[in-house]
Amino acid sequence: MTGLEGEPGIAYSYILAKGGLYLRAKNENLSVTVNIADVEVRGLAPDQREYRANHGKHTALFARAAIAKFMTKPDIERYMAITWEGLAYWLREPKQEAGAESCQL
Repeated sequence: MTGLEGEPGIAYSYILAKGGLYLRAKNENLSVTVNIADVEVRGLAPDQREYRANHGKHTALFARAAIAKFMTKPDIERYMAITWEGLAYWLREPKQEAGAESCQL
């Protein structure tokens, strides 16, 4: 993606592109870039969504399941993780204290 990208965050980064605001996260298991605010921003580079598993094949079902769970309480920040365990990916939601501006594991 060639949008406006600031200094990378610890867990994820924000990118502003033609299609809106994106969240990008990368680690040793996967790379993902998802649109979190779908608006047209004229004059910026086009968007490019990415969802790539680094340890073999799996579907975007995990990401869709996490997003669906987040949307049940969109005003609360929560943490979920797609993990690689042995020979398979898993969607995990650790025990946490979630609030409007943060979550504590």
